[in-house]
Amino acid sequence: LKRTEKDWKMDGLNSLSYRLIHVKYRKLYTHILVDLLEGKERFEVEQRICKNETQFKKYPS
Repeated sequence: LKRTEKDWKMDGLNSLSYRLIHVKYRKLYTHILVDLLEGKERFEVEQRICKNETQFKKYPS
């Protein structure tokens, strides 16, 4: 927790796409259930990878 203030911008959690499914409040904790929307994330990552591969093919080593 000490490093959270410094690390939150790069931990990946701040850029996740998710849909809230359910929140259950308990005395000692809060249970949060989400759908991580993996399909959307996977599509965006594949698009970036394909774009990078195309750029590398233009400039062979």
